[in-house]
Amino acid sequence: MSDRIEVQWCTTCGARFTAEEIADASGCPKCDTKGVPCGADRDLVVEINWHELRVLGIWASNWAHRADVDKSGEDALRGILSRLERAFPHLPPLTLGGEVRQIRQSVVLAEVSTNIPGEGVVVVHGPGAVGHGRRREVTP
Repeated sequence: MSDRIEVQWCTTCGARFTAEEIADASGCPKCDTKGVPCGADRDLVVEINWHELRVLGIWASNWAHRADVDKSGEDALRGILSRLERAFPHLPPLTLGGEVRQIRQSVVLAEVSTNIPGEGVVVVHGPGAVGHGRRREVTP
């Protein structure tokens, strides 16, 4: 068993950190994101249907594409959705951009024209909450 006690993790890249690793940090030590990190004490297991996640992912990605001027929110969202998709690679993508990507991959050398924004890419440095969730009441 490890003595490593992780206190937070990066919403964008998923890297997890101890208090010592983030003591003087002004952003994520791995990807330098300046967004608000996740508190490790709030990692949960949530029961949800994949279709419900797709609805949330599609709406969130469309909103982020339209509303996020500096793209940091869109990067965080891409990181979250890609971690969820990697946990269940046999299920459909959680965004319309992911569906377009699958269409492009299934048609060799085909041009697929669409007005749906692409998914974007985020470098992954850790699992985020995957494998750390718990089924219990969390203090507000």
